Amino acid sequence: MGSRHSAWDHLGEVACPVVVLRGREDDPTPATLAPLIAAALPAGRVEAHDELGHFGPLERPEAMARSVLDLIATLSGL
Repeated sequence: MGSRHSAWDHLGEVACPVVVLRGREDDPTPATLAPLIAAALPAGRVEAHDELGHFGPLERPEAMARSVLDLIATLSGL
């Protein structure tokens, strides 16, 4: 439902680093928008998980949690 609000217009205002996780790029899925979202973020990058579908966090929650922890570790210098 991203087209129903103005969040896209404000991505450039996000000051913190963001990792945009995406599953397979099967058309039409939100995964195909991941590079555009990351590019609109000042400190955004894409992390691909081609083994996952649209519900990646539900399919492999431990892998998604690891991605979050990895980002936190890079920010805190751990």
